[in-house]
Amino acid sequence: MAPTSTAAATPVASEIPVVDAHSHVAPGVSAELLSWALDDVGVDAIVLFARRGSSNQDVLDIAEELPGRVIPGIGFQQKGWLAQDSEFIDDVERNLDTGRFQWMGELLLRHYGVPELDADSYDFSPDTDLFRRVLDLSARYGVPLTVHHESEQETRGLFKEVLIGHPEAIVVWAHWCGRSTADEAREFLEELPNLHCDTGASGVSRRYGREKNPLFVSQLLWDPDWRDLIEEMPDRFLFAVDAVVAVHYSKYGNLIKEYPQAFDALSDEVRSLMLGGNALRLMSSVVSPFEAPTTTTGAPEELAAICTFDESVPKISCQAAGTTQGSQLRWESNVYGWKTGTSYEVELVEQYQLVPEVVVTLQECQGSDCELVTTKIDTSAIAQTPSTTESGDYGGDTSTADSPTSTTSENAELAAVCSFDNVQHRLTCEASGGRGGSLAWSSDAPNFGTDAGLTYSRQLEWGLVLDRIEVNLEECLGSDCSTVTSTVELSLQPRGDCPNSFDGWLGTFPLSDLSVITEVEAPARIIGPVLEQPGIFRLPYWQNEVQIRLPIDATLIYGLKYLLVSNLNDANPDEVPDVQYGLRFETECEGLWFAFEHMYELSPEILPYFADVPTQEAATAHRIGPLAMSEGALVGTSIGFPRDGNAFVAFGVFDDYERVPTAGPDFINAACYYDFFSPGVAAQLRTKTVTRWPVAGDFCP
Repeated sequence: MAPTSTAAATPVASEIPVVDAHSHVAPGVSAELLSWALDDVGVDAIVLFARRGSSNQDVLDIAEELPGRVIPGIGFQQKGWLAQDSEFIDDVERNLDTGRFQWMGELLLRHYGVPELDADSYDFSPDTDLFRRVLDLSARYGVPLTVHHESEQETRGLFKEVLIGHPEAIVVWAHWCGRSTADEAREFLEELPNLHCDTGASGVSRRYGREKNPLFVSQLLWDPDWRDLIEEMPDRFLFAVDAVVAVHYSKYGNLIKEYPQAFDALSDEVRSLMLGGNALRLMSSVVSPFEAPTTTTGAPEELAAICTFDESVPKISCQAAGTTQGSQLRWESNVYGWKTGTSYEVELVEQYQLVPEVVVTLQECQGSDCELVTTKIDTSAIAQTPSTTESGDYGGDTSTADSPTSTTSENAELAAVCSFDNVQHRLTCEASGGRGGSLAWSSDAPNFGTDAGLTYSRQLEWGLVLDRIEVNLEECLGSDCSTVTSTVELSLQPRGDCPNSFDGWLGTFPLSDLSVITEVEAPARIIGPVLEQPGIFRLPYWQNEVQIRLPIDATLIYGLKYLLVSNLNDANPDEVPDVQYGLRFETECEGLWFAFEHMYELSPEILPYFADVPTQEAATAHRIGPLAMSEGALVGTSIGFPRDGNAFVAFGVFDDYERVPTAGPDFINAACYYDFFSPGVAAQLRTKTVTRWPVAGDFCP
């Protein structure tokens, strides 16, 4: 199942593209996953280095699939560098000779191990011929080099001495200058004009970002000394995420979401330089192998977007001309979102794309200096009038539409004409009328975000159930703005592989031996002021060690990690809290999901996904994964509270489309899970059911 969207936002709206200047390719990282991650949060381009288990060719392959979005780097977390083999540097030079790489890194000197990321400790001196050769290569080829070197009292002096001896090398000191203090970083930056620092892994949600000289004091606030230094030397800092393993791209939005408000505190110029301008400047002497180099001869000399229309496909194809070497290009149109690179190609297959005229914009930026050109392509041969009543082959109308309701009396002609496909869960809107001003779209649907242009198209993320969407269209001529609103009523049809009946749908019971269960409690229990959504499977005291398995193919998407005290039979008189885990799984039938709670030990497959989940006093869900798992896969090996022998696990099934009876929204649509299992299992569970607390309604057991 494809990853679902997160609630993260672009780090900051910038006039130039946003560049993640330090992340990695590792096993499981594909072009599809990477493209989804970047699109999900609005990152335009990413510098990629290979880690152990992947290769430079893996980086090139992904870059070839995502031209203009992936900046290939020569990886140093490879056997050759880690063995300090001089032949490895020969290979680096050969790779640079190909012209296919624009960066080098992440070269490790002093590196503290991170076992959960399969990262070992290393301590290589910078005062070696190997490191000096790499610095020489950076200077000779004009390629930036990202270096990981922990800033400690005993490491800084020699590192500075070596860098001073190679003033032409372009060095990016990873992790805010090796997790220096701001004063230590200032000392280096003042003496070394070609040294820069990146923000990799600096978020407060990551242990690495919190444990040593943190860049941020909270998700909203910079450390004051660091902020002062960045504002003082804005051309020396690069935005970076440092996604290390595949799961980091699955939750890329979680790694980024804490940056927006902190970056808003910086001035516009500093923000633009840090988010992308500086990275682009450092690459000004190299050209991507997947983008044709520009020349200074031939016409046209001015920036232009040269576009053609192929009616037989149909598609538009555009090529940038008159560009400046080292600049960053960004495309956008009224029939598709933005892309970067020297070319722009869009197949016109969706109804909202079948317009009489396609308007393409091309923006070229050098630092904060940007130029914009517009090209119009006649596509009237394929134009269609949008239908608001179309129906599919599903026995009825699958699209809904509503007329716009104006919120201003100044411009009655402006309209947002919207339709919704209830099968694909896609909203399509087109602007009509107006005065020819700039158009901005927004919506109250989660994660739909804003957009500009004549059209607005979004698809609901998997599992999101709404009954209406409100779309706003604002038109501005200078400071004179007017807005119209279109409300679309929805009648969603669940997507995915759903059965006609859910009876017996869960093929595997979570515990292999039902006889060990002493009591069952139904879901949707009312325990005083607390509404307990899942039910309970209780085992004899001290039988906490038990294997819990997945009842059906599913994808892990949320996790909880919290502290709770159990003092059963006064076996924990000091009331020492224990960590409890909760897991939420989506099935292949949209809206039907299940959860486990009060897990004490998780399986080795699941546990790494909790590496960045904080342990909290209250049970709070955090998006993790996604991790696709098969029916019968091991979920955990211990339940409840081994400290006092309180042995139980919570389990619940939920149906957001209410295709089966549920306890309603107060219980997040908890269903009566008994009949989801085979008739024999359901009968045994009912026999073991006890009633200690009232159950909402009379739907269960």
